[in-house]
Amino acid sequence: MSNHGESVSVWFKSTKMPERIPLKEDFRTDVCIIGGGIAGLTTAYLLLKEGKQVCVLESQELASGQSGRTTAHFVNALDDRFFNLERYHGEDGLKIAIQSHSEAMRKVEQIVRAEGIDCDMEHVSGYLFAKDDPREDVLQRELEAAHRGGLINVEYLPQSPTGLSVGACLHFPRQLKLHPLKYLSALTQIILRNGGQIFTNTHVTEVTGGENATVKTQDNCLVYCSSIVVATNTPINDTFAIHTKQAPYRTYVLGLKIPKNAYKNVLMWDTLTPYHYIRIERGETHDLLIVGGEDHKTGQNSDPNLCYERLETWTKKHFPLAGNALYRWSGQVMEPVDG
Repeated sequence: MSNHGESVSVWFKSTKMPERIPLKEDFRTDVCIIGGGIAGLTTAYLLLKEGKQVCVLESQELASGQSGRTTAHFVNALDDRFFNLERYHGEDGLKIAIQSHSEAMRKVEQIVRAEGIDCDMEHVSGYLFAKDDPREDVLQRELEAAHRGGLINVEYLPQSPTGLSVGACLHFPRQLKLHPLKYLSALTQIILRNGGQIFTNTHVTEVTGGENATVKTQDNCLVYCSSIVVATNTPINDTFAIHTKQAPYRTYVLGLKIPKNAYKNVLMWDTLTPYHYIRIERGETHDLLIVGGEDHKTGQNSDPNLCYERLETWTKKHFPLAGNALYRWSGQVMEPVDG
């Protein structure tokens, strides 16, 4: 358990994020970034490269929100089905969604290679399967939508090459995975080395845009700036415009001990509701099978232990070599009502 009473992910076992101090006085900068997760820190890095003065304000510790609870699937295989995104937003909207995720993958890889960051980054294949899904045509519809969206290298396979009995699947080549905290820890040091300012345990209470933009903290400190970037899990600057169009969901993750090289080093997802997402984390004496799922609307399930039990039952049914759960953690993701 963390200091905030929340479960701790596997990433915190091997990596400690740099500690910073709270903001204690008024401050002036070009750009104020609210949120010290992957979005905020990556944005800070990129703006510093453009010659901007930057400060980052984080309410708790760096990566203490969803960035530290992710399972780190860096993918353009989106968990909302492509054919649904196309139905909601048209073919152009689908292409934008796919292109934005593809560009995010490319940009992070570019940063890692340019800065020589050791964060276990590697390209792996991703497989979407429809085991136990009553919709017989779901994979074919997803394949056709993927091709219309520009992912022409996605292919249909009648059998999964992973060695698991999950039937047909879609193959998404060159997906990305890495150790998120190793990436963010290194990025933090680079930001500080390049003159960026980072303040933790600095809770923002008020955001004012416009020509004289300001950010106010809980301690009544003001940051004067030309631009503000809100990089929190859900935007805090406009309560009604965004919050009425999305809902928070709790998602659960297990890290189970497995023998080394027992399963192929791939990413996997299914099409169920709620869906499951799987990756392998290599270790020295054993590997870790990281499986997430059992999502539900926040507040609608009073016993998370039952969610973990269902997730473990599903995992051991499909991954018979999975042993004891060494890690249990959860996160909160925001789901827009329109995909």
